[in-house]
Amino acid sequence: MSPDKVQARQWLDKAIALKVAGSSVLAPLLLAEGPAQAATLQALQARAEHNDEDALYALSWVYRFGISTPADAEQAANWYRRWQASWMGQVLESVQ
Repeated sequence: MSPDKVQARQWLDKAIALKVAGSSVLAPLLLAEGPAQAATLQALQARAEHNDEDALYALSWVYRFGISTPADAEQAANWYRRWQASWMGQVLESVQ
């Protein structure tokens, strides 16, 4: 494994330990190579389509920064709004 991948893995492990939103589902995509990246992205999108909050948030980053796919600000904003709506729905349910 290249030194960059080793360092990336260390940062991802720290983010996961700190429970940074989306980090646990984003890590496999960042570490995948070749055909595994496409499959991992498809799996992430499938989770997001079922309103998995971590997947929704992670996809906003994927499209914002072009991780394993071309950057797309419109897609990034769409996934972020879906994550925000899902999160707000849970907040409202908890106060009722």
